[in-house]
Amino acid sequence: MKQRTIWLFIAVICLLTMLWGFGMHSNFTVLIIWLVCWGIAAIVFFVLAGNTAADKRIGGASSPVKNVNLLPDNYCAIDVITHSPDSDELIELAAIRVRSGKPVGQMETLVAQSGPLPQDVAARTGLTDAALAGQPSVKQAIEQFLSFVGNDTFIAPNVGRMQTELFLAERASGVPMHRNILIDPLMLEQQMYPGDDTSSINALMNRAGLMEAPATRALTACKQTVACYRWLRQTIINSRKQA
Repeated sequence: MKQRTIWLFIAVICLLTMLWGFGMHSNFTVLIIWLVCWGIAAIVFFVLAGNTAADKRIGGASSPVKNVNLLPDNYCAIDVITHSPDSDELIELAAIRVRSGKPVGQMETLVAQSGPLPQDVAARTGLTDAALAGQPSVKQAIEQFLSFVGNDTFIAPNVGRMQTELFLAERASGVPMHRNILIDPLMLEQQMYPGDDTSSINALMNRAGLMEAPATRALTACKQTVACYRWLRQTIINSRKQA
């Protein structure tokens, strides 16, 4: 059932209940309180109905994008690895260029570090201080990355956070800030399954048929993103055909 229909139904019930108060209460003060409370409730649900997408449903899949042209099949899947979620110090950058839905090129680069690699990062990624020694500087790595991706749309889980990390690194290294259109597959998944609270990279990969753990290295993560986004895009196209 569509969420908008539910909100409208509840709003009408609240409105009718409010009007019912005229025949129930002879006490003027009680009547006023009754009318105000149920009137506010009706307004709240009317506002919810007005702010809910027309095709959004309770549970199940819905189509989050009415125009599939907004879901490009020419893009770059990207991944940015930093020291930690609270750090903007880059460790690794990677991207896969996709044209007509097919990968046609890729890049990856490690980044030289200003200090020792945190032990948890080393354990998670398998990288070592020795492996990062002599790698490109932050500025060189970002310039290489930007040269590859150009003006392509960026696609990645949590891509907004990744762009923020890139902005911070660009500003710190003196590289002109670069803005690209962003698409987050996790946001698309949440819109497709609005009643599912389990939206995550793991859940998305399972839905896309990828029975593997989320990658801890940038290029492998990009490959997983390409597979997940391909599945999402096709699922959305199919849902629009059936609508």
